[in-house]
Amino acid sequence: ALLRSQAAENNIFVWLDFVCVPQTSFDPSCHEEQVNAISSIHSYVARSQLFVALVPPLMHLSKPDKPCEMNTWLRRGWCRVEAAAQMMTSRLPAVLVQGRDCVSWYPMALDPLPPGLGEFGCCEMCHVLPDGSRISCDKVALKGVVEQLAECQLVKALERTELSEYRQAICTQRKMLERLGESDASATGGVAEVSETEAAEADASSLASFLQTFRFEHAAVVTNHNETPLLYAAMLGDAGVLR
Repeated sequence: ALLRSQAAENNIFVWLDFVCVPQTSFDPSCHEEQVNAISSIHSYVARSQLFVALVPPLMHLSKPDKPCEMNTWLRRGWCRVEAAAQMMTSRLPAVLVQGRDCVSWYPMALDPLPPGLGEFGCCEMCHVLPDGSRISCDKVALKGVVEQLAECQLVKALERTELSEYRQAICTQRKMLERLGESDASATGGVAEVSETEAAEADASSLASFLQTFRFEHAAVVTNHNETPLLYAAMLGDAGVLR
């Protein structure tokens, strides 16, 4: 219905990554333009009225033994960024096209996929190009992108005075930022030991901060939607607040 109404006004614009992103395979000199375009994919998605993923089962052109279909699309880190942008900026579900007679709605919000847990080509290459030069990890640069998307989602929820939507968006934001900002090569530090008194003080401070962030008046409040601080603490997996 949306496409028909826009078509009637001759007002349809289509953004397709392979066509709209400069390809260095055709023009090696357009590397900078390609990087800028790829870094702006989330902005194109956010400004779109309809998000369509073309994911029919095919074999990879340059890797004949590698299948490409919906599940491989959902595993790719950059595709997850696109999906996150769609989920955080639109109330409409995405459209998945898996074949001529296989078109379906896909509600991204029901199963948010953290981009940082997806597959990235830079990580597969261990951040080293064939010529030996090192490259930075895409996950480090993408943290700011996802944070910006999440912040816009929170602001819009508050503008609509939808506190329930706002609280759910906070939980989604935490999940979507998982493992972003760190390379697969990042070292993990040790776990510091704390006393029971220090842990209790930290929990109290954590609870106060939690209630303020989620805009609850006190820990025992129950909203008109039967939502409680305990519910959102569980959604976050925040052990300190739960205690």
